[in-house]
Amino acid sequence: MSCGKRHHKNNPFWGINLGRRGKRPKSWQPFTRDELYEVFRYDWDEELRLLLALLVATGMRLEEAVELTWDRFNDTEYQGIRYVSLLSTRFEEVNVKTQSSVRYVIIHQDLELPQVLETGRLFSFRHGEAGQRINPVLETLLNNPRKRVHSFRQTFKLMYRGEGVDEQFY
Repeated sequence: MSCGKRHHKNNPFWGINLGRRGKRPKSWQPFTRDELYEVFRYDWDEELRLLLALLVATGMRLEEAVELTWDRFNDTEYQGIRYVSLLSTRFEEVNVKTQSSVRYVIIHQDLELPQVLETGRLFSFRHGEAGQRINPVLETLLNNPRKRVHSFRQTFKLMYRGEGVDEQFY
């Protein structure tokens, strides 16, 4: 039996990069309280500062937050509770990492959002741009290769666990 071109074209593994297979994944470290103060003392532009505040206050992944639209924001359904939905609708497909990431994300009342619009995105970043702008600053400020933008999520999860909150809620 020969392995002709036809079989090669139909190979489901064709083009898959296996370069990281077998390597241990990086585990991002959470920020300490002092490091968070250091990060927020930095002179971020207004949009990046809001994004970072949203990450630390909600535990959202960077791309989840960057892709938020005002269509998913709700401040009227439950009196005094603001949240964003990471549930897909018939009008918008939400991109989340895992099925358990499909959730409502409560936004703390003290987090100041820009003027609420009816449609459009909360942030103007292109895919990957926010991380490319944030991570080099974190690297300079903290000098730790395991503390990057995803560390906000780790920090949030650690704080919630410390308060006894069940992991299914974040």
